[in-house]
Amino acid sequence: VWIKLAVEDGTTILVVSDDGKGFDISEKPPWMKDTSKVGLLYVRQRVDALGGSLLIETSPNRGCTLTVKIPFRK
Repeated sequence: VWIKLAVEDGTTILVVSDDGKGFDISEKPPWMKDTSKVGLLYVRQRVDALGGSLLIETSPNRGCTLTVKIPFRK
């Protein structure tokens, strides 16, 4: 697992990447068909609640990278 946490231009950026088995992103989101991946649903809900964005990059047998961007609130 590789983790990066940074602050750029008023935005907190978190990148989490692994070299695991990944999944096919073009199919139904894994949290809708596989309850073992419900953690991704919770991440999306929390990011949405904070007005941020979530990017999921993955493919079978290639691992997965999650990029979360959350703007600062003043």
